[in-house]
Amino acid sequence: MVSALEDTKKTRWKVPVWKVLGYGAISIVIFLGLALLLNILVFKNPNTDLFAHVKNTDKSIAVLPFKSLSSEVENQYFAEGVTRSILYNLIQISEIKVINSLVGELGGNTLNLNAMAGKLNVRFFLSGSVQKSGEQILVMAQLTDITKNQIIWSEKYPRKLADIFLIQSDIAKQVATNLQSVIAKKEKYQIEKMPTKNMEAHAWYVMGRYLMDRRSYREVEISKYITPFKNAIAADPEYAEAYVGLADVYLTFTKTNSYPRPEGDIRAKENVLKALELNSNLAEAHTTLGVILYRSEMKWEDARKELEHAIELNPNYGQAHRYYAELMEILRQRELAKLHCFKAAELDPISPYLILLKGRFLENDGKFEEAIKEYKKFIEMYPENPSGYWYLWDFYLKTGEELKALESLQRVLQFYPDDKPYVDTIKVIYDKHGMKELEKWLNEYNIKYDDRESWKAIVLYYNKIGEKEKALEWLEKTFKWQDQYLPDMNSWSELDNLRSEPRFQALLGKMGLTAYQK
Repeated sequence: MVSALEDTKKTRWKVPVWKVLGYGAISIVIFLGLALLLNILVFKNPNTDLFAHVKNTDKSIAVLPFKSLSSEVENQYFAEGVTRSILYNLIQISEIKVINSLVGELGGNTLNLNAMAGKLNVRFFLSGSVQKSGEQILVMAQLTDITKNQIIWSEKYPRKLADIFLIQSDIAKQVATNLQSVIAKKEKYQIEKMPTKNMEAHAWYVMGRYLMDRRSYREVEISKYITPFKNAIAADPEYAEAYVGLADVYLTFTKTNSYPRPEGDIRAKENVLKALELNSNLAEAHTTLGVILYRSEMKWEDARKELEHAIELNPNYGQAHRYYAELMEILRQRELAKLHCFKAAELDPISPYLILLKGRFLENDGKFEEAIKEYKKFIEMYPENPSGYWYLWDFYLKTGEELKALESLQRVLQFYPDDKPYVDTIKVIYDKHGMKELEKWLNEYNIKYDDRESWKAIVLYYNKIGEKEKALEWLEKTFKWQDQYLPDMNSWSELDNLRSEPRFQALLGKMGLTAYQK
């Protein structure tokens, strides 16, 4: 019998030459087409060479709040609005690494730029001032190279108030020029696009963002945050960014259980869809929609598409990477989650949430010293927020450092007037009965006073002491409460011993997570 290889050798030259050439041409076309397709896929993939431009600190910048040269509160809103608009324009430029937050209050020190540059891993700072008088405005901006301690560009813009968007886009373009960065065509379009021509609408929008940025994490009153965005929309119904702002208010307060579900979810989605109807290229709108889809609706793949599209539209937008990391962790794609968490933290190193999230990833990787640095950095930067001490309490419990765990729990209780009397109580319990009895006391306290907020701690406690049935009962109870964070349980390694339990699998099925188990 003739082998297939031998048969091919004998017959291959029987094909006419013109067919050979034709097939060759077709093969080349197919090859080029596949290469082009691969190229498109690679560049559209939000996970490809994620840190390519971050590695080069020669094109890295942080923005300081532009000073208002007027004591009036309205002008302070306006000055910060100018700063944030310039910052957002800079974020559009993919060749530049841009810190996503204003950094004027980092570490409580606005003067030591060298120290700030080291903490942020940047080379340049943009600063300036804003003076508004009636329909006239004066904006001054300067770009400082910290490595040379030198101002490399500065400009004054004495203009009409109506020219504010032109000023903001010009400053971003001047920064790019001085950092020798090319602005892509689509980036230039986003930078130059006027979000509204209505200055009243813009003033309301700026106020809304200003208030949201300064809200307390304990804030429960929503109306003062809704009103500015509604007023902006009333002044200009075509103002897409104002709808995103309003959606963010509903989403934020619903996530913290300060606004009722499902009404908050519905209103958030209505507003963000309206924003996308007006401007489909808003990365922040696609990000907000992505969060709604996975936190409120458990539509995992739809959420993935929205967040990946947001990253494609603006790779420098840290919030998109943050929420993509959250989603990937729920779907048990841990390495991808960590990659985007670290990317988000690189772009927004002073975000309180990202500091803690990064610390947790480091802790899970066994990098305990690095994790501790993140938790302590959080405490240093946000001394009024007890979350850092909660993370330390949990960390020290896992590492067996009981006295440090006790001290961390005492620091937590000191934040709340009603809990301060228990600071001495828990010390007595620990001294007399040890850590196991203290954990039991804390669990009973959580059940009695704070069950809906502390369900995760309650579940993990019962599972830790081997009471699986109680752990499962609390998971099922939390599902009935429709807690938005219950899907996170799919990623908790502490619950791996429950994964094969029928009740655990039933919960995953109800949340559409059965396919995401590996």
